[in-house]
Amino acid sequence: MQGFLAPLKALDYLRKNPGNLLLLNDDHLKNNKIDLINLIHSIEYEIPFIVMSEKASINDAVSYMKLGAIDVISMDDEYIAFLPEVILRAFKKLNTVSELERSKRALIDHEIELRKITENIDDIVIKTDLNGNCTFVSAAYERVFNRPVHEQVGEMLYRDIHPKDTKFVKTRIQNVAKAGDTDKFEFRMVSKSNQIIWLEASGSVY
Repeated sequence: MQGFLAPLKALDYLRKNPGNLLLLNDDHLKNNKIDLINLIHSIEYEIPFIVMSEKASINDAVSYMKLGAIDVISMDDEYIAFLPEVILRAFKKLNTVSELERSKRALIDHEIELRKITENIDDIVIKTDLNGNCTFVSAAYERVFNRPVHEQVGEMLYRDIHPKDTKFVKTRIQNVAKAGDTDKFEFRMVSKSNQIIWLEASGSVY
């Protein structure tokens, strides 16, 4: 593992300073090249890398690309001139990936905050798909209907609506979907213990 000391220092630096690019010299990697690339893939931060080589064959280049290399550059005068262009293209890709990761993280954080809010309010919040299947049900549902939330997720929204109100609720929801507007109405639902509960619902499409 002595040959890993310098690469490990480089990986540690890149891990602490994201947004950089790793240039790997194929001749220095020798027999440890696959192990080092696997090490790159094993860390949490995805490090983009370019392989530079004096003797890499086409098969070697294909292997490196399959292992995640952005490009493989031959270290001779003819191909080394392409290095700045390759690096520029790599940084553009890196910036795009970083931006996507930031957006993804922001969405996850927003969802976590939203779940914290919905889990601590008394209002029942239900999200459905276009077919009326519940994709999200807040914790208040269990407190009001004495039915675990997981039993409602994936089920039809209309399952626990009072039979006499089912058609009415479907019509109101369909009107909301067609108009793309909001609506507020009252209807009855039936709890797990067969208790009839009146609700005032406000729905919208987004």
